[in-house]
Amino acid sequence: MVSIFNNNQVWSVAVYLADDEKQILKGNIGIKSFILNARKVRHKVKHIHTYADPFMYVNDEILYLFVEENMCFGKGYISVYKTTDLKKFEYVSKVLEGESHFSYPYIFKYRSKLYMIPESEELQSLDLYEFSKFPTKVKKVKTLLKGRYFDSSVYISNGICYLFTSSIDGLEVYYAEDILSQNLSPLPNNPQESDKKYLRCGGGILLIDKKLFRVAQDCSNKYGENISLMSVRQINKDKYQEALYVDKYFKLSNKWNKLGSHHLSICNYKGKVVVAVDGMQDDYKINKILSPVFYVIHQAFCYFSSLKD
Repeated sequence: MVSIFNNNQVWSVAVYLADDEKQILKGNIGIKSFILNARKVRHKVKHIHTYADPFMYVNDEILYLFVEENMCFGKGYISVYKTTDLKKFEYVSKVLEGESHFSYPYIFKYRSKLYMIPESEELQSLDLYEFSKFPTKVKKVKTLLKGRYFDSSVYISNGICYLFTSSIDGLEVYYAEDILSQNLSPLPNNPQESDKKYLRCGGGILLIDKKLFRVAQDCSNKYGENISLMSVRQINKDKYQEALYVDKYFKLSNKWNKLGSHHLSICNYKGKVVVAVDGMQDDYKINKILSPVFYVIHQAFCYFSSLKD
């Protein structure tokens, strides 16, 4: 009976505003401006319990926030929000959903077109999507890697595309001079990192104060415990080298993220440094009690829908 009152965990996304990128390296991410809070009393079957993996992209003077969302009884999907005043973020649309789980919507520009590499580990396929209509419509244009890869992003330097991704073996880095027409080649010595504290990426490669940093999720004790910042010392077709810069980056002192945080996204918009992060907290205890009720309703709906078909 006691287990009924053990809370589930929920993930939320917050956006902060800072004045100086250098302060971010010290853990000062500024003042909170907006939060997508998943901790709400459940009152319907389609209840969102996860907002996570935020990625931002500025296009035509609009700041877009892409996130993973997940409803009870469903698979993760990608949604997008937008703002022009950094105070209110307006929901725009779902971007990508299907029978498999999608998360980690990494967005990047390549040769004047916009692309997304979502996590689709469940499909055992790491796929590249092109925006046919930004920011709401994407189409699959290429399979980059076959297998279970997660939390992937691209860094472009000197005309070479480097793909950072992770598998059960560890952090792997691949490269291609043309990511659209060429197959990816692995860097020597893959995996580059096999420690659970650092092998999984928690955002794209960051350029701060003319220095490169990789965001690494700390999953050594539990999933999404914290992040670390890794200083990228060298990257070319022959070698990748990094070193720990900041360990346990988040203080986790806020109620909404006190149980963990595993993502960091940074962009510049209207003279501000905008920082998007996610965080984990306990859900309301009442939702633990309500979940079986909504599960019965959901199953009944599915049953009667099948009879109509």
